[in-house]
Amino acid sequence: MLFGDLTGELVAYGYAVRANYTEPDADAFLDAVGTFALYNSILGVVMLIVTYISVWTYNFVANRQVRNFWLCDIVIMFFVLQQHKRAYLNTAYAEVSTLGFFTE
Repeated sequence: MLFGDLTGELVAYGYAVRANYTEPDADAFLDAVGTFALYNSILGVVMLIVTYISVWTYNFVANRQVRNFWLCDIVIMFFVLQQHKRAYLNTAYAEVSTLGFFTE
């Protein structure tokens, strides 16, 4: 849409220059270029804002996922350490009981 209007004015201006039938309408061409530049600038600002929001949202979601995984890892590590501690104590008790210290 933006490029079509500018292209139409560019073709009309080029045709008028090439044909030499009429004096080319430089004001209409410059108005079309100015309008194109204005709309392109507005579109650029909108894209910058939307891209910033998109990157911020992606970063926010990634941080939340990392935090959730981190908490899950701590809970899992706690239970694994508890199991290792029980296994170590059981083997230590088995070794000590073979020495005869804990006889019933």
